[in-house]
Amino acid sequence: MRFKKLKKHAEHFLESNLEGAEIPKVFCNTNALNRFTHYLDNFLAENLKECANLYHREQENEKILQGVQTLRNEISEAKRAAQLAAEEAASAHAAANEASYYAVNAADEARSSRHNH
Repeated sequence: MRFKKLKKHAEHFLESNLEGAEIPKVFCNTNALNRFTHYLDNFLAENLKECANLYHREQENEKILQGVQTLRNEISEAKRAAQLAAEEAASAHAAANEASYYAVNAADEARSSRHNH
């Protein structure tokens, strides 16, 4: 929405719904006014107090959703790290098995050559 149209819409909103009401500074921003207009236009709220309560709940819900998304990201990163660690462990295990095989063969050859001399 363009600024002039938004300003006009906000002014109409204020005139028709909040005449004489003092709006706390926390709600004096474009996002809050847009949400308040939405609440009133869609019969979700009937007055400033109801608008403020809905807006506050939406903000709290948004924080919760952001926290959930952060946790999901951290879980995904942990899964990737665990998978890489498992792959490295499997590779190390294979290398240890190979080294053990060569060590046993070398020991057998050493014993065999001592017995032959």
